[in-house]
Amino acid sequence: MIKAQQEMTCLNLAGAWAYALDPNDIGHQEGWSGDLTPYEEGTVQLPGTLAENGIGDERVWGDEMNRETVRSLRPRYSYVGKAWYAKEVLVPEAWTGRHMVLFIERVMVQSTLWVNGHLAGEQDSLSVPHRFDVTPFILPGGTNRIMICIDNRDIHRLGQHPSAYTDETQTIWNGMIGRIEMQAMHPIYLQEMRIFPDMHNSRIKVTGMWTNTTASHAEVSSRLSVRSLECSEWLQTNSDPYESTLPPYSSVPFEWFCDMQEDHVQPWDEFSPHLYEMNVESTVTTPAESTKIEQKQRFGMRSFTAVGTHFAINGRPAFLRGTLECCIFPLTGYPPTDLSVWLRLFQIVKDYGLNHVRFHSWCPPEAAFDAADQLGIYVQAEGPAWLDTWNTPVGAHPEHYDYLPKEAGRIIHEYGNHPSFCLFSNGNELNGDFHLLHRIIAELKANDDRRVYTLTSNWDRPLDPADDLFCAQTVDGIGARGQYFPDALSDATMLDFREAVAQRNVPLLSHEIGQYAVYPDVEEIHKYTGVLRPVNLEAIRADLERKGMLGDIKKFVYGSGMLALQLYREEIEAALRTPGQGGFQLLDLHDFPGQSTATVGVLNAFWESKGLIEPEQFRTFCNETVLLLKMPKRIFTHGEAFSAQVCIAHFGPQVLRSSEWTWSIANEQGEVLDHGVIHTSDIGQGSGIPIGSISSNAFHKVKTSVRLTVLIQSKGGTIRNEWPIWVFSDSEEETARDQTNIWITDVWNEETEQRLADGGSVLYTVNAEAHHTFPGKFIPVFWSPVHFATEDPCGIYVDEHHPVFASFPTKSYAEHHWKELLDRSVSLCLDEFPGSAELIVQVIPNFYHNRKLTNLFECRVGPGKLMVCGIDIVNDLGARPTAKQLRRSIASYMSGDAFQPNNSAATADLQQLLQTKLDFQNGDQL
Repeated sequence: MIKAQQEMTCLNLAGAWAYALDPNDIGHQEGWSGDLTPYEEGTVQLPGTLAENGIGDERVWGDEMNRETVRSLRPRYSYVGKAWYAKEVLVPEAWTGRHMVLFIERVMVQSTLWVNGHLAGEQDSLSVPHRFDVTPFILPGGTNRIMICIDNRDIHRLGQHPSAYTDETQTIWNGMIGRIEMQAMHPIYLQEMRIFPDMHNSRIKVTGMWTNTTASHAEVSSRLSVRSLECSEWLQTNSDPYESTLPPYSSVPFEWFCDMQEDHVQPWDEFSPHLYEMNVESTVTTPAESTKIEQKQRFGMRSFTAVGTHFAINGRPAFLRGTLECCIFPLTGYPPTDLSVWLRLFQIVKDYGLNHVRFHSWCPPEAAFDAADQLGIYVQAEGPAWLDTWNTPVGAHPEHYDYLPKEAGRIIHEYGNHPSFCLFSNGNELNGDFHLLHRIIAELKANDDRRVYTLTSNWDRPLDPADDLFCAQTVDGIGARGQYFPDALSDATMLDFREAVAQRNVPLLSHEIGQYAVYPDVEEIHKYTGVLRPVNLEAIRADLERKGMLGDIKKFVYGSGMLALQLYREEIEAALRTPGQGGFQLLDLHDFPGQSTATVGVLNAFWESKGLIEPEQFRTFCNETVLLLKMPKRIFTHGEAFSAQVCIAHFGPQVLRSSEWTWSIANEQGEVLDHGVIHTSDIGQGSGIPIGSISSNAFHKVKTSVRLTVLIQSKGGTIRNEWPIWVFSDSEEETARDQTNIWITDVWNEETEQRLADGGSVLYTVNAEAHHTFPGKFIPVFWSPVHFATEDPCGIYVDEHHPVFASFPTKSYAEHHWKELLDRSVSLCLDEFPGSAELIVQVIPNFYHNRKLTNLFECRVGPGKLMVCGIDIVNDLGARPTAKQLRRSIASYMSGDAFQPNNSAATADLQQLLQTKLDFQNGDQL
């Protein structure tokens, strides 16, 4: 008789566990492993963490602004040290004679297990489940006492910087998360099964290990079948049965080939993530019995390789459009292990046109790979290491030489069958012993070629023979992201990174592009209902409130966010313009709440929209197919000819067949000034592919200064992209009215005061000599104003409907034509200004230097009217059409009846505000 048995049966150990904290590390010495009862402090619910159970040290935080309060979110409860957990488990008698494993899905860092007082083993992975063979210690049919000691100290001396072990994003938690279960299986079982797809020959290679834990010889006969998970149909396959004899207490490796029906093999990729399930049906025969065993394994038919300087998915060029995930889960302080959470997260990634996620210095749990498999996301997992010269270099401690290779091997072994697992790196920004890093990667590649590998993510270094790709921000000193070319990034749309690409013969991934700071939204504080308290946001909110600026928060978030969004777009398009580039990795699509509050995302830390852009709009410049426009400048004058080259980046599943593309130039009212058609033949996969050009004399039709939109789209509009340009006119219609009644000066003196006292209109231009000023800047803060100390601002918020802009086109935030204005400006600080002024342009401070800043405001001064401008609208106007037009618009407004400021300020207060640095030093009063 043949018994039927599935792969395994499980006993769920979730629920209440007794616990005891062991901060002084005395539990082992005092024999806690034998009986925890005398030391128990209560019960906790597992899976979960001590923090989720309200256990640990509570630190009192104030709301003062300092480097510590704004460092990161903070655990409400914190505990680092050993903690002991105990539970009594009734194991079914039917499990007699079976092989039993205790399984814990994720632990930080080390777990030591005792069963019924016997030491069962020790595990220390940060990346894969902890599994213990408990067969010799379990008493089936009786109650078994399970004791687990979790030590979350940095026992491998990796430091507290990698995302796998840090308080910057997740927490250094103690507990057990995910599945906690006892597993029982036949004592002769299949393990370490790996599936190697061979796309070219439509076959798979299966390797693994048959293990016999019994004292008897066993005969194994196995058959293999494959079905599509999409349609549940079984495929016709051709594979010989596997036959083997297993000696007692042995493990026998095997290698098995299976040919799949070529016409029905569907590859896995981002567009069609087809998944298959392999079923191994085995009959295991011993002298006592024959048992039928089934084991299933999901896989995808795909190859992911490096071909020259580009990646290839199933032989087709692929471009990685990626973002980072740094273990940011503010409610739990640890990564989710349930599929639904990862499906939501990766669907958002896809909604924004991305196809790739890099897990920065950590490896996610199984559910993340399952979700990526289902949705078609190319995953880069990394070892739990961020070891640099400024913290702890690789090899600085002996533990690195044992732990890092073992951990890398465990990651590849545990998750290697997932088709989404396409890239692996040892960690983030690693420096130190590159011989060790090389050895790790070389050994991984020799055993598993199903993905591409690199020694480290980032650093400009010589290419190692084991590197399949090069992930860096510079290559031989040549920039590979827009941060190194701020003028080219903003002034035109010509920037690309072909020079950096040419330095390496492997794909270049632009490392962590973006990092443009968005003002933290303190109105999100109520969302933090879990284990992490938003101490940083609370401190920022309190500082704003103390300074009377809390009401500006929506303006700050929106103005800084829209500026950052534009720069992210320019970074992405520059990469897509670059022929041969492998891809980019954003930092970040969503906020990073640690490292001194790096809110750099288009989305918040919960992957929720900040209201800056809809996903479908984002996909116009970040998608499988993106139209690109190469313009040498964005700002024009009346009568200039417009010319630009049209390019395309295409990495879709098929060649783009001969097509018709339309272009148009239109004003804000939708009036088309010019249009045309571009015809193309077939377009293959690639980036920065020229497809045509645009030439137009449409600006002759422009009678006023305007913002125009250049739109290019496919026939039917399914593929489209658009770019703003600005045309400033010198036409008679826009010539300022008589300005003889305006007094323009940069000196506050008796004459200026007399003009105001006489009811005159004064345009006062402020320069850097004024004491209460700070330099203006277009490009916002990089990453965090605390982590990289700076007082730079984060954009502007413009009263766009103010009549002063009647002749100057503007949005409520800084677009590219504001760049030279802001770069040649100063911002007045009104913190101590007792007067009342209407801020026409409010300069957005960075959160660590909250100040009431402006570079354009107006007020009444007695019977007179004053406009104060911190933007240079005086010098080099012949070469600065934007500044010339802003000056014209301001003067035109001041010359008309609309110039009626609502607020008033006293002359003495303005004297103090506008005094020079020299006057301030001398203590003079103007």
